[in-house]
Amino acid sequence: MDIDGDIDSGRGRCYGWWCGCLEVFDPPKFELHFYWVRIFIGKAVNWEGKMSSDRRANLFRTPDSTIANGTLVNTTHGSEIGTFDTRNVRSWQYPEPWLSQWIDFEEAFESAPIVAIGLKHINIAGGAVTLGMNTYADQINATGFMIHVDSVKDTYVYTAEVVWLAAPAYKASNATQYQVGTFSTLDNPYRTSQTAENAHRVTFPYPFTDFPTVVVWLEAFDFSQSGGWRMFAYATDVDLTGFTIHVDTWDDAIMYSGNASWIAFPAASENVDFGIVAPDYIHQMGTNSWPSSGWVDGDYVHTDFSAAMPDTIPVVLMAWTAMDSADSAGNGIALDVAGNVTDSGIDFQIGSFYNGTMYAGNASWLAVF
Repeated sequence: MDIDGDIDSGRGRCYGWWCGCLEVFDPPKFELHFYWVRIFIGKAVNWEGKMSSDRRANLFRTPDSTIANGTLVNTTHGSEIGTFDTRNVRSWQYPEPWLSQWIDFEEAFESAPIVAIGLKHINIAGGAVTLGMNTYADQINATGFMIHVDSVKDTYVYTAEVVWLAAPAYKASNATQYQVGTFSTLDNPYRTSQTAENAHRVTFPYPFTDFPTVVVWLEAFDFSQSGGWRMFAYATDVDLTGFTIHVDTWDDAIMYSGNASWIAFPAASENVDFGIVAPDYIHQMGTNSWPSSGWVDGDYVHTDFSAAMPDTIPVVLMAWTAMDSADSAGNGIALDVAGNVTDSGIDFQIGSFYNGTMYAGNASWLAVF
């Protein structure tokens, strides 16, 4: 966030201490809202989750050259990963309608990359008529991007943590070939809030030469309070040229919109492992004091890395792929997935905290060695 109070989230621009922002909704309706804009004094943390230069040398083997649109492009840079946590920028007691932060890449890309974002930690106040949050990246250039964690309408986002991966838009010839993108149910002009199944065929910018796998993360959602909060994003029919992405809901949920990010890479990559973690059974894990006394409802799950992976501790990105929660007691959403990473695997904790309710859910993880 700019310390001068400039907030540019794509839905309005605000200056100074008081501001009015115009929001556009579907169906078309215009509402003018006034918010108190808190100005932070001093420079906020640019990037959490950076790694040392020697770790980077191991994680991101830089390509000698790449091919983009049939043209040879010299490059000295591969992909980058990181996290952003609103708790490192502001206190949870002061939720804001929009929160943005500039992220600097450790090293400049040859051109603007594409950024995928996933929701890892979600803490939203209850009682909203429309419950939702939106995370996204914009102003992307070769040196960095602006990351956003925004509230939808009358929602208050107490805290949120997201993971991100920035991948070149060109083909890397001597590094893990990541291709990334996003999908929104709003891209389908014929769906309604009652449409349960939403599918879209994605064509990769360039075809893979080795069979890829696709990791999908929840990125944004917008639900009515009158139903449950249920969302499931996944990939099917994967081949060398593309896949089908799904963002579905079920039961009594009224989902106005849902966004998902996807990351595709060769399944046989020697320095990348991946998987999905889900509770074996959801049970009481502790009191509602977070994090000192544990979790509320969820499970502890252990995952081993593939035997072919190096005997080193990787950097792991984990984010929600599916969630099933509700606001029956007016408590909002409070979900998190965390893990203790070793050189052989991950000990996950996945569930709800504070007064949150979790009926079901799973998370996708990506381990970069």
